[in-house]
Amino acid sequence: MNDTNNRYVTVLWEARTKAGREAEMKAFMTAAVTPSRNDLGNIDYEAHEVEGQPGTFIIYERWENRDALDQHLSAPPDAGTGAPAFRTDGGIH
Repeated sequence: MNDTNNRYVTVLWEARTKAGREAEMKAFMTAAVTPSRNDLGNIDYEAHEVEGQPGTFIIYERWENRDALDQHLSAPPDAGTGAPAFRTDGGIH
């Protein structure tokens, strides 16, 4: 049997914000990096703002397994960051 839960999980995603909210997005992304890196099972977590596209970020995450990623995703949106919650559609509320 192939146990996919014990394999590394790599996630690559793009986050964009609406015009006028770029500073909020940058603050959120900056605040989210360290707590995410400290999550159990995190191997790497990088957020980079796209050059020439303020408010657009590429995020690279690597986790020990799917359980570690699921635990990270189940945490409250602002857990440990003090930043506003970030919605998966790219909005900040």
